[in-house]
Amino acid sequence: MMNPIDDDLLLKLEHLAKLNLDPEERAIIKSDLNKILAMFEKLQELDTSQEEPFRYFSEISGENVRQDEVKEHLRRETVLDLAPKHDDAFIRIPKMKD
Repeated sequence: MMNPIDDDLLLKLEHLAKLNLDPEERAIIKSDLNKILAMFEKLQELDTSQEEPFRYFSEISGENVRQDEVKEHLRRETVLDLAPKHDDAFIRIPKMKD
C-alpha cells in the first residue's frame, strides 16, 4: 500500500514546485493527490500476467509510424543573423531567473 500524502510531504512538494498555496488550495491538492495514489493502487491489483508486453504504441493502435526524412535546415549563420543578439555561435536571450 502506498503512503498517503501527509502535510509534511505536501509542504515539501509545494516548496519544490515553488508554489505558495493557501490552506484551502493545499487541502484540495492533498485530496486530489491522495485520490491519484488510490487509483494507482487499484491499477496494481490488476493481473497482467497473461498480457503480452508491447514495445511501441503503433503495435496496439494499428497506425503506421512515418519514416524519418532528411530535410534541409537553416545554416547557423542565417539563424544568428536573424537573432537580435548573439555572441559567436550562441544566441543571447534575456535573463529568465534572478
